[in-house]
Amino acid sequence: MSEVYSERFVFHWGVAGWAHYTPPAGRRAVLRNTTLTADLSGSSLLMSINGVWIWRWTSPGVSSAASLQHRITIYAGESLSFYFGDDKTGLSADGFLFHDNALRDEVPLTPEEIEDQWADYVAALE
Repeated sequence: MSEVYSERFVFHWGVAGWAHYTPPAGRRAVLRNTTLTADLSGSSLLMSINGVWIWRWTSPGVSSAASLQHRITIYAGESLSFYFGDDKTGLSADGFLFHDNALRDEVPLTPEEIEDQWADYVAALE
């Protein structure tokens, strides 16, 4: 049986731009909860797994908050990435980290490749 660890993958507040988490070799992460806050109406937050956008949140008003439950798997080397549209948005993303020795053929994108891939899209949000 695999050992399981509770883990906080990303804790981010007060800086516009990117935050990334990449499970280390021999591990697999399962994102279970995302809690976000925003002090501005219209603040945007985007989430992707290995460069594929899977979720977007826009703050409906001042002092907004949301908590989401997930069951999203991120394999070793893949990036769990968040884009923060301003410096008034914060997030905590947590879940479980498992041992995982399975080999996969896919080549994960680096955080830099993800940022380059989506540069035009996030520029339009600013």
